[in-house]
Amino acid sequence: MKIIFLFLIIIFPQLSFAKSELPKDCNHLKEVSEADSVLFNKKEFIQLGECLAIHTIKRKPIVDLGMICKEVIEYQNGPFGTLSLTKLEAIYIGQCSGVISYTYQRYNEEYPSNMNLRHRRNNKYSCVNGMDAVHVLSEITAEKTSRSELRDLLCEVR
Repeated sequence: MKIIFLFLIIIFPQLSFAKSELPKDCNHLKEVSEADSVLFNKKEFIQLGECLAIHTIKRKPIVDLGMICKEVIEYQNGPFGTLSLTKLEAIYIGQCSGVISYTYQRYNEEYPSNMNLRHRRNNKYSCVNGMDAVHVLSEITAEKTSRSELRDLLCEVR
């Protein structure tokens, strides 16, 4: 039994939030929604969730972000990991990751636009990323969360 568990841990690595760039569009993921097994297509479902979240947050508020990010915490704490992951849960994990990546890449080290020029030179946004951001977003109780609300939750001016 220990050998099987070790084999599963090696074969199915944990979710990583490190991304070099955000996806431009989701056209390469059209076939993913028709896939039968999440066990072998976990990465594609997570990428689909990231694309959906980035596309949504650019245009309108995202719905139930707190519930979506609680799935990431549940997945990290779950003893079976990938084995207990459904298609919907994989998409939720991707959505949470996509929202965090988008907010971090959009605002981190940027100057706030609403400050006057004299104060603006010294102040930049500093945003949280990774599991710290997941814990912040999992506490959201609002039904809809806009891009500016995400910035206020995940970033602060320093």
